[in-house]
Amino acid sequence: VTGAIEAHAADPRLHAALVTELARAGATDFAKTTHAQLEALVAGLLASRTDLRLDDPALAAFLLVRLVDGLTHAAVLDAPAWLSRPAFTAQVVALAQGWLERFVVRAPG
Repeated sequence: VTGAIEAHAADPRLHAALVTELARAGATDFAKTTHAQLEALVAGLLASRTDLRLDDPALAAFLLVRLVDGLTHAAVLDAPAWLSRPAFTAQVVALAQGWLERFVVRAPG
């Protein structure tokens, strides 16, 4: 999460221009490929976690990757100053962690 936000915070104007131009050009193959690779990596990480009970790690990975990507790109386009605020990153992490907490296997007792 932090890495994705930091990458966009480095030059929000450049990222905004890229997002806008890629959308205009209809260049979605790169984004699809990038998302698919990242989702596969995250799904593997989630599947390896014995403390999580996920019926479908691939779905969970899709949701997490798209959550971070969507919020980051929304900030790039609409509120780039937020990208450099630790509170923005903390809130995105809190959203992801809060959702994942629902799947933590708790020891009886």
